[in-house]
Amino acid sequence: SVSFRGQTYYPNGQKSPDRTNIVERVVINGVQGGETATISVNAYNLAWKSQQYALVATGCFGGVANTLQGESVFDSDESLKRRQIIIISVCVSIGVLLIACVAYFFIRRRKARSGGGISNDFNEGEFEESA
Repeated sequence: SVSFRGQTYYPNGQKSPDRTNIVERVVINGVQGGETATISVNAYNLAWKSQQYALVATGCFGGVANTLQGESVFDSDESLKRRQIIIISVCVSIGVLLIACVAYFFIRRRKARSGGGISNDFNEGEFEESA
């Protein structure tokens, strides 16, 4: 849970601790520079007396590189747009390559059927070896 401005925020949008999920997320909007939040990690139903864990805090923490517009870090998040552009680019490239391969196959097939393929200019027994 996260305590901020006298309010407790629980993970994954719940109103109480989440004792089911091992990955949890707390989103707090409108944090101003210089404010402090307290993050508490409390274990539930451990198999051993203690367990190691990792804590990741992300967001716009101020400084020169702070370009956050709006109240939420998600207001300026363009990762979905970037992912969509990458996926579309890859799919278009694969599609063009596939069309080129199919076209090449049909062109070779047509040439082979019409006799436009590789031909031998000699018949068996007509080949003479020069000395």
